[in-house]
This record gives sequence, C-alpha cells and structure tokens, in this order.
Amino acid sequence: MHALLKDLIELQEQDSQLLILRAQLAEFPRRFAAMDERLASARGNVEQAKAAQIAANKERRKFELDAELCKDRISKFKGQSSAVKTNEAYRALQHEIEMAEQGLAISEDRLLAEMVAAEEYDRQITTAQSALAVTEAAVRVERDAAERDRDAEEKETAEHEAQRKLFASRIPEDTVDHYTRLARRHHGVALARVRERGNEQSCAMCGVLILPHLFEQLRQSESDDLFHCETCTRVLYYVETPTTDAAPYTSTASAPEENPATESRITSRS
Repeated sequence: MHALLKDLIELQEQDSQLLILRAQLAEFPRRFAAMDERLASARGNVEQAKAAQIAANKERRKFELDAELCKDRISKFKGQSSAVKTNEAYRALQHEIEMAEQGLAISEDRLLAEMVAAEEYDRQITTAQSALAVTEAAVRVERDAAERDRDAEEKETAEHEAQRKLFASRIPEDTVDHYTRLARRHHGVALARVRERGNEQSCAMCGVLILPHLFEQLRQSESDDLFHCETCTRVLYYVETPTTDAAPYTSTASAPEENPATESRITSRS
C-alpha cells in the first residue's frame, strides 16, 4: 500500500474519532443544563412551601384580628346592656352579642384550622429543604464527574486534532481537499475498504461489487493514484489478508466500515 493511502486512512481515523468526541462534547451543555434544572426545581419546591406558609400566616393573623374584634364587640355590648332602660333595647343588645359570639366562634374555628395547617406547612418546608440538600449533593458529585469527563475528552480531542494535522501535512493539499469533499458528501467517511468474500470483492461501505480489473489495479498499485468506488465514489483501499508468512500492513486506525458503532454515530449526526 502506498504511503499516501496509509496517511489518508490515518487521517480518516482521526476524523472519525473527532466526530465522536465533538458529538460527546456537545452533550455536556445539555447535561449541565439538566443538573441546573433539577436544582432549580428543588429550590422552587422550598420557595413554594415557604410562600404557602407565609400566605397561611397572613390568613391566621386575619382570623386573629377578626376574633379580637368580635371579643371587643361582645365586651362593649355586654357593658351597654346594664345601662339600657327598655326591653326592646335589651333584646337588641342581646341579638348583637349573639351575632358577635357566632362571629367569634367562626373566627376561632378558622384560626384553629390555620394553626393545624401551619404544622403541615412546616413539615413541607422541612421535607423540601431535605430534598434540596440531597439534590445539591448529588448534582455536585455529578457535575464534578461531568467536568472531569469533559476535560478528558477535550484533552483527547486536542490530541486527535494534533494527529490529524500531522497526517494532513504529509498529504498533498489538493488530495486533502478532495478527501474533505468526499467526507462531507458521505457523513465523514471518505474511504472504503475492499471486502473479500470468496472470489468476489465489494465496497465495504455501499456493498457494490468491484470489477476484477479495478481490484487488480488497486491490489498491485504502488503509485499514489487513488481508485474510487464507481457507485458511492469513496476512495477504495485494500488490505491483504493476514498470512502466517508475513504480517501485512495494518493501520493503527480501525477501518470505519468495520466499526458499525463508529459509523452509526457518524451517520446519526448528518
């Protein structure tokens, strides 16, 4: 295999890895946003419970004031009853006292209900605050782990970018441009390995059979000529089947067409 083709294979491997890494890096903002949303929800539950408690306290103070007013009216009317001179006036005062006592009973019942509810609001606040503390601790651990993962992937991305730059520098500029156009057209995969099945050879990416004369040229060529699949137009390359006599060239890169997971992740981003 010509050195140019070896460098192109290595270049494609770096690009395949970079596509995966960049897709993974793009997920971190979503992950951090989800953590922030969980925190905001937990904090919102605390604020909601506190707001309900404040509203209940206002209602309780209102009923306390109503009860005091009713007591004042009862006291006033009872004080006036000793000074009335007619039965009619006395009955009128008694009616006012009864009405005030009924109002007092209602206010005291509502006040008691609010006092019972206040205990429930206190419980809700305590529960919400405990849940918030648990969420904050969990998110803190998750965020630290995510930040470590992000930093590691950023470092790995930088390493692959450096390797890509190295391989690209060893390839003629017009060939890199040609490779880039093919990669854009084919979801990041510009090269395809020749797959052998029995006496037939096919493009490992599109599956179309390769004509025997083209395969023979590809197998024997030591020039820097590039051979393309007649159907998908990707650059073809052939790796000899390993034998016990001599180990063939094996790229440090795994061929993308033989890595379904890589191909799937690359294609999914198109």
